[in-house]
Amino acid sequence: MPIEQQIKDRRRHFRWPAGRSEGWIAPNHKFSVHDISRGGALIEHSHLVRPGTQLFMNLLIHEHPVGLKCRVVRSRDYRYEVLPSGAHDHFYRTGLEFLGLSEDSRGLIDEYISSVTEQM
Repeated sequence: MPIEQQIKDRRRHFRWPAGRSEGWIAPNHKFSVHDISRGGALIEHSHLVRPGTQLFMNLLIHEHPVGLKCRVVRSRDYRYEVLPSGAHDHFYRTGLEFLGLSEDSRGLIDEYISSVTEQM
């Protein structure tokens, strides 16, 4: 069975495509959200993070910045772009688990997921 299917089978929450959401991880690393669920998100970014790391991310949901404490579940090299200088710019896909969400944050995530499903 492919690894993607094994991971999908272990998930507690269904993940929804995130559209064009983005945010940043402290101190100042931008990312885009590939998909999101009530329990976590899959993000794409250009800096290395290690599994097990706890971090604080700011996610823009409907123009509202939402601060979320997260744990890195997995991270892998996803793709790279060749820069005009010839150097490679690496991009990673990282699975995050949300930790200790407030009711307000959970409500905004639920609202965002609802709006995404309406557009499908």
